[in-house]
Amino acid sequence: MTTPTNNRHLRRSIPDDLPVVLRLYDEAVAWLNAQGITEQWGTTPVSSRLHLVEEITSFLQYGMVAESAGIQGFIAVDFTTPDEFVPHAGRASASDAGYVQTLVARRTPAARGVGADLLRWAEQHTLSQGKTYLRLSCWAGNPKLLAYYESRGFARCSDASDENRQGQPFEKLATG
Repeated sequence: MTTPTNNRHLRRSIPDDLPVVLRLYDEAVAWLNAQGITEQWGTTPVSSRLHLVEEITSFLQYGMVAESAGIQGFIAVDFTTPDEFVPHAGRASASDAGYVQTLVARRTPAARGVGADLLRWAEQHTLSQGKTYLRLSCWAGNPKLLAYYESRGFARCSDASDENRQGQPFEKLATG
């Protein structure tokens, strides 16, 4: 496994992590809203939306947290092809990839680099499962987020210019 930055420790998430992970999402919603980005995750705290709490709870069974003075980030990667990737599987089949279902990180000095650490782990995990690509979909209306994933080596799978589609599919060759 890669060595995380900032003396960070990566470990598998457990059900007891749910309150802190939900707090990460609530902090992200508040931060996005303070930046004027209200459409990505809405304006209501994630912890008060039952369907999202249930979804995040299910992600804990295959997720990873990054700790440094508390949990700083969370990622969940699985190998089930999300619907948005079926028609746009890129260069390889849909079954030849790991999929980042969610990624969230604190916006504090202690969390600097946590997203990169978790994405590196996701690549290594994908390779360990015999898969070639790591894929994700993020909100297409946040140019800084799109640029972040491109800076991490992800390429857009397709054009997200369709006004009915809010997600931008990305993929990268997993190199570990």
